[in-house]
Formats: sequence, structure tokens, C-alpha cells
Amino acid sequence: MYNYEVPSLNKSFLCVINRENIELAAVISSYFAVSGEYLSVFDFPFVSAPKPEDVNFSDNIDIHALSRQRAVELSAYINNVQARVGTYENILLVGLTDEQKSFLNFVEGSNIIDLNTIDEISFQLDPFLPNEKGKFSCKKSDVLYGLSQAIKTNCILQFDENVETIDYSFNDREGLVIIENVDNISGVIAINYATAIGADVYIVPSIEQTEGQIALTIQLWKSGDNTAYETLEELVKSRLGGLDLSVFRFITFFTEGLPYSVIIGNHLPLSYVHLRKRPDHFIINNIIAENVKQFGSAVIFSPEKFDQEEVNDLDSIFASKKVIVKKINGKQATSRNLSRSIEFYPYDIYHIVSHGGQVSGSTIEQIFIDDNGTEHTVVYDFILGLAPGDIDDKIEVTEIIYPRKLNGLDFHSEDRKAQNYPHELFITMYRAIFERPKDKMKTLNENKVIVDSSGITCADFTFHGLIQYLAGDGIPFIFNNTCWSWSRMADSFLSIGCRGYIGTCWRIDNKVAISCATSFYQYSFEIPICQALFIASKNAGGTESEDIYVYWGLHFSTLKNADSLEESRANVYQNLEKGKEVWKRKLAENLSENQKITIKNIIYWLADEIKNNFNNSDFEKLFKKFLGKMG
Repeated sequence: MYNYEVPSLNKSFLCVINRENIELAAVISSYFAVSGEYLSVFDFPFVSAPKPEDVNFSDNIDIHALSRQRAVELSAYINNVQARVGTYENILLVGLTDEQKSFLNFVEGSNIIDLNTIDEISFQLDPFLPNEKGKFSCKKSDVLYGLSQAIKTNCILQFDENVETIDYSFNDREGLVIIENVDNISGVIAINYATAIGADVYIVPSIEQTEGQIALTIQLWKSGDNTAYETLEELVKSRLGGLDLSVFRFITFFTEGLPYSVIIGNHLPLSYVHLRKRPDHFIINNIIAENVKQFGSAVIFSPEKFDQEEVNDLDSIFASKKVIVKKINGKQATSRNLSRSIEFYPYDIYHIVSHGGQVSGSTIEQIFIDDNGTEHTVVYDFILGLAPGDIDDKIEVTEIIYPRKLNGLDFHSEDRKAQNYPHELFITMYRAIFERPKDKMKTLNENKVIVDSSGITCADFTFHGLIQYLAGDGIPFIFNNTCWSWSRMADSFLSIGCRGYIGTCWRIDNKVAISCATSFYQYSFEIPICQALFIASKNAGGTESEDIYVYWGLHFSTLKNADSLEESRANVYQNLEKGKEVWKRKLAENLSENQKITIKNIIYWLADEIKNNFNNSDFEKLFKKFLGKMG
């Protein structure tokens, strides 16, 4: 067993840094990052326009919509972090534009420091150092190793293109953090994390393939294409080379979507952090979750598509841990109930038992005109998602788009990126796609399997994993025991704020799925999730499902025993009522008609959940608890 001590959060400094400013992020991190304590660094993405005064701007699909939405989500998350952990003494705004700053609204009590150049850092930050630090120089191309070395030697990082390239060596630590060297500050965030947990670091090249392309390569391999396996093997071995991983007791990969364990095997506890799915949020969520009171609840979802399932075994295990279980099974396991419970039910654990994998759709070719009158052609795969609504049995329709080509070039290729199309072009493209003008469209292929899609089979329709909220404002762990669930299906959960997600890299044998899941939960309340999955995965040894699981999470994260089933029930009821009241207050705001309909559907579902599962006795207990706090 390895040391899984949880690092504390540095409460003196919170850094909000422009995504492109890698050098600034590294130098500032060298000031304050120390072992045992995580320095909170938030990655602020590009924003094309300031926050408008119109409160309903999120309904306006213009050229600024996507960047504004990302900025709104980041601002809300930073405020939520401060609400959970308290006010930070100092907030550093690093390299931010006026447009980015317009979205930030900090609570009172923090000292705001603006930094825009490396020359400003010393003047602004030296007074915060208790003792003078030395200097460590590196080339800008060595920034990540340079930061790691600067922190280890208690130095401030500086850049000098005349120094030698760093010859990095390990320091005999039990953990290793492997980091893909991407073109934004995510690598700096990863170094800060490795520092906080006292792990060694190893930097590898970024991957040129998209996560979807890697998923397709895995599918081809599992269909019998040995060349595809060789491609995967080359991707992994070209990065890890002759690295001896056996000297470490756990490894965490910071990756854009390469499942290294498919090739190297699960011979020790492994975990993953997605570099493109808000690693800044993910790390902090995991630290917070280890230090806050849990709901004491779990959800098991199963449309009962298998003759044998792990549902009853898991129900017994959770009960023994005083965790109250909500089972959504059989005919009740609809896509609506899956979606609503994932988003609004208060839970710590969500376990999914079903079929899953690629879904069918169509390939469309469409012409659109940009603002300059130039004609463009986009080819995309299109999936139509359906789910019953909450009110009047209306059907909710979701359209899912996977762009494939733009003007004849692969959408994710370097050739397409080299065209340097303006940001506005893509907004125009998506707007044209969703307007769907029939005279500009041509169907190239109907009812085809979309290879990098992912869905969960429900009692009625397929759920496509599109979510906007999670666990009634909780920080949950997700075990998606369906097929092909490691990649596309994980994206929304990782982006929205889960603290851990287990998925499968290909089609899993049902008996293996049952034995691995049951074994996992038997261990995971006593040891870290990462270690428990390592042990449970041995049940898949020697089968086609060997090395199938990927754990997006951190090595120290654990599942918690609850205090009592009665308290867990009370927590669920209280938080359902709280959620209902929050959305009622939201409904009273100046909203668009579409927003009001969405919120009414949420309130309806929460009210129905309370009515069907709780009674007057639950209300009386909650009311007495409230009176006790008032007294």
C-alpha cells in the first residue's frame, strides 16, 4: 500500500491565469508551490468579448456564445470553490484580458493582484516570501522540468536560452506523474499537483491524434486489426520508452486521451487526469471531496438487460456502509430518469449497469456562408437523441454533432489548423448546422455506426451523456460499467465536476463486469479507489476484458462510510428540498421562456422525487433539525 495522504489547499493564493501564458504560470508557481500543499491555479480560456449586461445573453447564439459560456462556467466554479473552502487571502489575475476579467466577480476580503509580465512578478510577489530564494534557470522549452527542479531546490524559475537542456533524473519517490507536454498551462497545473503529493514527474510529447481517433484505433484492434494494435503500442512506447515503471507504487497520467494501461497493463495502481477536461477543477474537487461531509447515498441504474447483474450485491455492500441506495431499474430506468438523477439527485456514487457503446446516426454534407460571403463545406456525423420530457409527455430532442471535415480537410488535422480560420467561422458553422437548411444539406450515409460516439441503453431511448449539472451540487464518483464508456461518455462527467470516473475501453464480458464491480466496492471503502480498482481488475486477468478499465481520478481519493442509514436518508431528503427551492428562486429571475420551461421541468422532477420517496415523518425530522439550528 502506498501513502495516500491528501494534500491541503494553499489558502493564501488563488491564481487565475490566461491559458496561453505558460511561462508566467510556471514562474508564479515556483514562488508558492510546496510539497503537501496544492497551489490553486485556474486556466482561463480565450474570451472574444466582454460579459454583456443582458442577463439572458446565454440564449443568444452569436459569434461570442461559446467563449462567453466557458467564461461564465469558470467564474461560477471559482466562486463555488471559495464558498466551499473559504476566501483566499490573495487572488492573482495573470495575463488576463479586460474581456476575461469582466466575467470574474470575487467575494470581498481577497487582495487582488494584477500581473501581466514576468518583470512585474518579482516586484509584486517578493514581499510575500518569508525568506529569500535562489534562482534556477532553464530554456523555455524545458519549462515543466525547470519548474519541477526550481521547486525542489527552493528556487525562483527564470528563463535563459543559453543554459544547457535539463538532464532530469528521478528522486526515489513512490509515485510518478506522467505529463503530456501540451500547449497551455495544464502542464504547469500537473507539476503543481505532483509537487503537492511529493511525486516524481516525467514529461512526454503531446499526442497528435484526437481522443476519438484513439477510440477508433482501439475498436479496429478489437475487431482483429493487428496494425491498429501496433499503432497504439507505438503511441505508448514512443513516450514511455524503456522507463522502468515497476520502481513506483502508483502512477497518474495527465493525458489528452491516451489509455496507456491498454498497452503497459494494470500491473500497479494507475489513474488518469484529462488535460482537456478542466484538470484545475478536477484536482481541487478531489481535495475538497476528501474533506467535506458526504450525502451518504448511491444510485444504481439498470434497465435489467442482463440475466445476471451486480445490483443486489452492490445494494448489500452499500447498506453495510450505511449508504442509502436509490435503485432505478426495469421500466423506470428511462433516459429521462437517468439524466435527471445524474444531474439533480444528491449522491456520492453512481453505478451504471447496462449495455453501452457506439450509436447510429447519419453523415451530412452541408454548405454554409461566412460573414464575408465566402462559401464553405462541412461534413459531420449527426445523432438524434430522444427522451420523454417531465411535463405533458413531450419528447425532448437533442442533436449531437461530430464535425469530420471542413473544406475537404480532416476537421482535427494539422492541415486544417494550418488554415488559421478565425474563431467566428466556427460559430457561423455551428449556427448553420443547427438551423439545418434543407437546400444546403446532403445526406451521405444513413443509419451508420458513429465510431467515436458513446451511449447507454435505457428502458426507452439511448442516453448520450449530455449533462449540465451533477449530483445536486455534489462532487460524486461514477462507475460506468457499460461497454466503450472510458472516453466520449466520460467527457461530460469530467467537465462538469465529478471527482472520479471508471469506464471501459471496449466491450466488456458481463461476468467480468459483475465480478470486478463487486470486488471493487468490497475494497473501495477501506482503501483508495485507485488501489481498489487495481485489486478488482485481477478478476479480468486472462480474459478478453483484461486491462479494460480506465480510472479518471487521483491516487488518494476514497469512498466514505456514512454514519447511519437514517442520517443518509435525511441528507438526501434535505438536499432534494434545497434543490427544489434553489430552482424556484431561479425561476423568479428575469429569464427567457426557454429557460423557464427548462427550470419548471427540473422542479417538477424534484417534486415528484420527494413525493414518491419521502413522507411526513421525513419532513418533521427535517423541520426539527432546522429548529435546532435556529435555537
